[in-house]
Amino acid sequence: MLSSSSFDVTTPTHADLLPDNVRRLSERQKQCLRLIFDRKTSKEIASALGLSAGTVNTYISEAITTLGAGNRRHAAELLHNYESKASHPDKVQLHFIGVSEAASSSESPVDSSSQYRRLLPLRQSGASGNDLSIFCRLFWPLGIAILCAIAFGMLAVGIRIFSDLLCAVLR
Repeated sequence: MLSSSSFDVTTPTHADLLPDNVRRLSERQKQCLRLIFDRKTSKEIASALGLSAGTVNTYISEAITTLGAGNRRHAAELLHNYESKASHPDKVQLHFIGVSEAASSSESPVDSSSQYRRLLPLRQSGASGNDLSIFCRLFWPLGIAILCAIAFGMLAVGIRIFSDLLCAVLR
């Protein structure tokens, strides 16, 4: 009798079907997906491969169906991941397992660095679009302009001092 934690080994998972699905792709479909992975549009792919944009879209939609992907980007990522694993079979794959969080303290360096990172006007990993607050959107351009003015003033003073020093030495 099987326990409730066992699974049916006759039903293949999506990951098991991926090598077969990738082998079913034509070379043109793979070329299109590789260019999609490089963030090319259909028009750019068409001009690179000497095809029409409609033909490229047909290749891409057939590849999406063959791979069972959700969209063109997902299909391109599936192909890229498959090809990178095939080209680097000895590459060590890291798998993160559940590790408990450290006891949080008010002086934790991770907490303080993430707090400062949130204030910088840089896109956070995984964020889409501009997720800065109104304060940051107004503060950073003004702050950068002030810092540029200070830097220019320091440069001008430095050049003036250097000029005066040269005049004094050459007399």
